[in-house]
Amino acid sequence: MRRVSLLLAASAYLGPPLWVYWPFASYDASSPGLKCGAAALAALCLAALASSVLSFSSVVFGIVAYERLPGLRLWGRKLELAALALPLLLCGAWLIAVSFTG
Repeated sequence: MRRVSLLLAASAYLGPPLWVYWPFASYDASSPGLKCGAAALAALCLAALASSVLSFSSVVFGIVAYERLPGLRLWGRKLELAALALPLLLCGAWLIAVSFTG
């Protein structure tokens, strides 16, 4: 369970940001592509949503793995759970802020 949790966390940290980076990295004002700010904002919102969903499932698997630990539970594992939840908190808060501010 812990490996699945760490794999999902790695994909939450790397997958959506890299997916959104490629259209912006190849942006050229004279070429077709992302010219509208609404399309860029939609891509960023979709990446934030994907990162939040991946992070949430990573936290769920991490909590299950943490509860399966016998006996003494270390503080390092609690910090690991907090690190797993970081994309959920940051991307989720940003997504809510963008949704309400329009």
